This record gives sequence, C-alpha cells and structure tokens, in this order.
Amino acid sequence: MAVALKRPAATLLLRDAVKARLLPKPRRIARQGPRITLLSRQRIVRAANGSSAYVLAMSAALKEAGYKVDYIGVSPKIFGRWAVLRLGPELAAFDRYIVHGGVRFGNFVLARDPRVWLASGLAVLEQGLSKLGLSSGRSKTAEYAQGASATPADQIFTARNAAPDAAAVLCDYAYLAPMAPYALTQAPCAIIMHDLISARVANAKEALTQKVTQMSADEEFALLGMGDAVLSIQADEGRRVAAALPGRRILATPHAASAVTSPQPGEDDTLLFVGSDTAPNIVGLKWFFETVWPLVRAARPQARLKVAGSVARGVGAAPEGVSMLGVVDDLTQLYAEAGIVISPLFTGSGLKIKLVEAIAAGKAIVASSVTLQGG
Repeated sequence: MAVALKRPAATLLLRDAVKARLLPKPRRIARQGPRITLLSRQRIVRAANGSSAYVLAMSAALKEAGYKVDYIGVSPKIFGRWAVLRLGPELAAFDRYIVHGGVRFGNFVLARDPRVWLASGLAVLEQGLSKLGLSSGRSKTAEYAQGASATPADQIFTARNAAPDAAAVLCDYAYLAPMAPYALTQAPCAIIMHDLISARVANAKEALTQKVTQMSADEEFALLGMGDAVLSIQADEGRRVAAALPGRRILATPHAASAVTSPQPGEDDTLLFVGSDTAPNIVGLKWFFETVWPLVRAARPQARLKVAGSVARGVGAAPEGVSMLGVVDDLTQLYAEAGIVISPLFTGSGLKIKLVEAIAAGKAIVASSVTLQGG
C-alpha cells in the first residue's frame, strides 16, 4: 500500500492479475473421448465458402471418427462489421464453439464490443443505399481477420479456453501457427493449408478489395514449419511444401463431398455461380459480367444467371438477366436447376471447393484454367 501511495503508476503492474481474478473461470471440459482443438480467425458460421466448407467437412469426419472438436475463435476481429453471427446446422460438427469477444445464445453469437454494433449499423445502411445507387461512404471494410496480428488478450483467451488434454491442435491457415503454443498442451500441431498464400496471384483490381494479405514464400514456409504436420488440400502444393520443409510431415487431405449417382442436366439457359465475398470471386465475376455475359445474351437472349453467396456484397449492381440471390442456406435446388455452373476465376491458388461441389452435384461446368488447378 505504501508503494502504491508513493508511486500510483506501479499499480498498473497488477492490472492483468486483477483482470484474471475478475474474469469468469474457464468452463470445465468433459474428458469423454479424445478432443481436438481448432484455432481459427475464420468466421465459420456455415459452409458458405470454400475454406469454411473444408474445415467443417474435416471436423465432421473427425466427429464421425469419435473425436470432439473445439472451435476456438481466437480474435474479436472475426466479427468484422457484423455484430451477430448466426450459426448454421453444419456447426454441429463442433462440440464447443467459442469466439473471443462474443457471447453465445443458442445459434447466435453476439459481439460484446459496441464499436462492432456501430459498424454493423453503418454496413446495413450502406447496403440499403447501394440498392438505390447511393453511398454514404461511412462504412469501411473490416481488417482481414485471418492475417491479423495476435494480441496479448488473444493469447490469454486461447490459453484459458483450449483443452489442456487435447489429442491435437489444428491451426486454421498458416497465420495461426504462432498461436499453437498458447493452447498449453504437448499435443502435436497440424496446420490446415487451404492453399499456398504466397502463390495467390495479386493484381491491381484484387488489391482494391483490401482482402488480400501479401506473404512471401519464405515467410509462409517459416510459419508452416512451426507445425508438426501440414494438411495440404491438393497434391501439387503439398509437394512444394515437402521440398521446402523436408523435416515436416505433409498429409494430403482433399475436400470430401457426397456425389450424386448420375449426371444432373438441369434446365437450358440457366447458369449458376456460387461464391463468397472474396477477392478472386469478385474480380472473376465482374470480368464475366463485362466480357462474357454480353456475348452469352447475344447468342441466347433467354439465358439467366443466378448468383448465390455473399459475393453480391462486393459486386454491386448486376446486369440484365442476372439474379443476385445472396447467401442461400441450401444450394441443392439451385444446383439441380442449373444447366451450367460457371467459375470464371483467374486469380487464386489451392483447390476450388465449389468446383468439387459442382462435380459432386453432377453438373456441367464451364471454368477457367485457374479454377481447375489442383482438381
């Protein structure tokens, strides 16, 4: 007390200790069956994009094999501009679902930070104005959460919530490798390599979306080398990692999808594009609108294109004959109706999950050479 009176600033040294005492104690984790800790900064709320679908399929396979998978969302930046996360039925693949900076009520996770709620309000306003061809200019794109730097609070959150007796730690993307030690376990660590980040093709249009994080091959291999194993979605990129990291185990873990028993021809003049609000999808779809769609409509005036997924947020106004459907919970009917599924990507790496899903749905596909990489 005497020291505190003489030097009040010294009391700041007790800040973390007091905070640890006041915060709720971590939930006691049942020890029934082996458990896997998944560390992620990816906003996984449903199988709405390729990377989420891949992680959910992997988690579902682990669950079927008898493991309990804990999703530990290690950063509040997962919320981005959306203060409410609605969890889809696919999230049953996780035994626990915890997000730093959020509180869960049933199938909803709410952000605690009022600034996120303000950003959500501005984003909703911007969406309404965009339909009228207007813009407030006040809604800003959120930071790319997966490439964000870890904070001390993120590290403490991970240490408090990861199961100490986990059989393994999975890092969702190489970005998460530095977080693995904060799981406080001796279990092996495997890094889920959705793609080679350093192999993504960046261009001026893509950079404008502010959703691409540049990383050199040396930086990426250093992160991948922090794990005991690397889970590669496709063989070509796996071989590149094996050559760069000869002491690491590289496991090929392709995306799994249930396939129909026969081709599904669909309806003539009905096209389908499925994609999330990411740079490759936005750039590719805009290029298709400007370059290809006028030619299609000239040859087939009755042609219609349905666009499903959050990509609509980044594309803006659609040309005549295009329907922007937004996020669709179940794509089964859309795939069944489509005569052709398109994938006009010309940037990106890894395996394109939507290509696998379209093939599994028995569809005819018109795709670029970039889409076919790793297929």
